[in-house]
Amino acid sequence: MGSPTAQHIDAALDELFDPRDDDDEHGDASLRHGYDDGPMHVVDITRTGRATFSQWADQDYEVELAPPLDRIVDRAQARAIWLLLAKGAVDEVRARFG
Repeated sequence: MGSPTAQHIDAALDELFDPRDDDDEHGDASLRHGYDDGPMHVVDITRTGRATFSQWADQDYEVELAPPLDRIVDRAQARAIWLLLAKGAVDEVRARFG
């Protein structure tokens, strides 16, 4: 699949941050950006607002390029981070976790 649109991201975040949904089994969602043979960057967000940015050497997730970075986000911050990652602005995403 190609990059998600803003509408796709909004729909995912609406479901993730829906206070009426207490589904512990599906309590997080992630967005990744990468290449077949190159780095993979992932932002995972939980329904409690914990965001984790991880960086991998490739899509196999075997070689970590750096320790994961964590922060707490609200829905608006989560949206901004995922929109940046969707367009490949990895340095800007990393700065949001700095």
